[in-house]
Amino acid sequence: MSQPILSDPSNQKHDRKVPLRLILVLPFVLQIFAAVGLVGYLSFRNGQRAVKDLAAELHREIASRTQQHLETYLATPHLVNQISVDAVREGRLDTENPASERYLWQQKQYFNSVSWIMVGDQQDGSFLGIGLRGENTAPQYISVNQSTNFFNHYYNIDSQGNRIGPPEIGKKYDARLRPWYKAAVAAKQPVWGEIIPDFGSPVLVITASQPVYNQANQLLGVPNNTVNLNTLPSTFLH
Repeated sequence: MSQPILSDPSNQKHDRKVPLRLILVLPFVLQIFAAVGLVGYLSFRNGQRAVKDLAAELHREIASRTQQHLETYLATPHLVNQISVDAVREGRLDTENPASERYLWQQKQYFNSVSWIMVGDQQDGSFLGIGLRGENTAPQYISVNQSTNFFNHYYNIDSQGNRIGPPEIGKKYDARLRPWYKAAVAAKQPVWGEIIPDFGSPVLVITASQPVYNQANQLLGVPNNTVNLNTLPSTFLH
């Protein structure tokens, strides 16, 4: 009967031996993997935080610029009216004087954000203005006084502010009966009016008006200008 073959204890001991190199290298490898993983995780979290911070900063910047632009945009109509108030008191803006058209034309060059610059007279309801009617891109004068028999007269304008050709005649007009005129007289101070359609068009505008008084506190008239609401989105995009 054959004897069982016994394994050599020295061989068993040799099989169970872990290489010294692995023992020395493995902790460093594990540390490297742990460090890389931790750095990657922290970078990811910091990246998320940085993106959120940047988005919040951009949101604040856009909100601040929009508010600043809106405040400037809405302050301009009242500034224009105050300039017109001074011009009426000084006699440079008169609904009966054709020379006042040139004054309005110059003002329109400075304040292109308003669609109309106008003034109504308290004495007879006469009216003078310059602006863009409806979707027109070229300004026109509008004149209402004794010489027009108090009918709207629209005049095209050349590049120098001069009338071109015969007028287009519209409806009879009395500035004193208009809502913007009445609102300013009632308030006795600068006011915003209602949103209304522009002259003979479906374009919506909002009016700003201000009464003007002489030194005896007598009402002389009401300067007025309008803002085309259709231009607001494109204005803020710029």
